[in-house]
Amino acid sequence: YTKTANGMTDGYAWVSLNGKYGYIDCHGKTLVPCIYEEVAPSFSGNVAWAKKLVKKESLYGYVNRQGTEAGEFMYSKVTDVKEGMAVVCTPAVMEKGVVRQAAKYGLVNADGLPLTEPKYDGISMLSEGMALCKKSNRYCFVNARGEEVTPFIINTPSRFIDGVAIVKLCPDDAAASVKGGKLVKSPSSKRTQDGLYGIIDKSGTALTGFVYESVAKPSYGVLAVTKGGR
Repeated sequence: YTKTANGMTDGYAWVSLNGKYGYIDCHGKTLVPCIYEEVAPSFSGNVAWAKKLVKKESLYGYVNRQGTEAGEFMYSKVTDVKEGMAVVCTPAVMEKGVVRQAAKYGLVNADGLPLTEPKYDGISMLSEGMALCKKSNRYCFVNARGEEVTPFIINTPSRFIDGVAIVKLCPDDAAASVKGGKLVKSPSSKRTQDGLYGIIDKSGTALTGFVYESVAKPSYGVLAVTKGGR
């Protein structure tokens, strides 16, 4: 090899031969042949991301611990697996120098296989097996099965901590969503910076009403809230 990792990680190491990359196992046996333009420093979940030429375009996908490719190499961006999921992004579609379709984001599972279609404008904050997905400046949560557990009504970025998430809804959506019920998308979907906070669980059920001006993050099982200036 012309290059190697400094050491094994979880029984594997990346290696390079003539500018191409692959992996060997702890016995020195070739796991993934050196055919890729780039590979991840190590495996995460059951896979590692890799990049190769597909029809003259450099695209990313995943290879598994058995040394085979998991799904298609069709992404312009990928991440390591975290919380059982990884974020992937398809390339923007260009036509005569103009963007005909913007890049879209999706999720794959720990085996590198699709959990959702690439249909989101952005995905961030993987936490406790939940992903925060964005469409038109509104957010929803998607679980590790690829299910949208809330509608796209969350106003600001949020994440799960200790099994709950603090979410902010615009006034119309806050009024329509009540304690003990699922978040409800109201007839008015107008987005405003104003709104009220409440707390949801991982099923998207409201644990409180959406009546608070602020909610602090959980600490020792409780949350400090503000309501009516108190």
